[in-house]
Amino acid sequence: LVKCVYQPEEQEVLIGNLLDYLYKHELRSERLKGSKSCGWIGRFIGVMVSVLAAMKNPSFEEEQEWRIVIGLDSKQTMFFRSGRFGIVPYYKLPLTTDEHKKLIFSDVMIGPTGDREAAEFAVDELIGLNAVPWKTQFQKLISYSQSSLRR
Repeated sequence: LVKCVYQPEEQEVLIGNLLDYLYKHELRSERLKGSKSCGWIGRFIGVMVSVLAAMKNPSFEEEQEWRIVIGLDSKQTMFFRSGRFGIVPYYKLPLTTDEHKKLIFSDVMIGPTGDREAAEFAVDELIGLNAVPWKTQFQKLISYSQSSLRR
């Protein structure tokens, strides 16, 4: 689970830390042979993917997004769906841990969309079918992203 970083200064620090990690481990890996060397390369790639997945354009900062990052060697089955720019690979991951398999939301932010009404309907259905009912009126617990919709 990776928290997104929006500010360029923070992103530069992350990239600097990543390069420092690479340099220190490269110095150490010069002494490693065979499979030990490959193991550290795999760990570096995992760290690199997590760092790069955390980067997001500052205009989306209000979303305060977290991302689930899974390596391609995952034991999970990969699925595919059509997306705006082509085929999108994805994993189906359980989002609940309780015995009732219900999601718990404190609030929901609807991202940029060309059809706000359809997005509200989808959120309402998601909550109604899969979540613990809110004690507060639905409209008070949703907010809308002020970011622009990319087309």
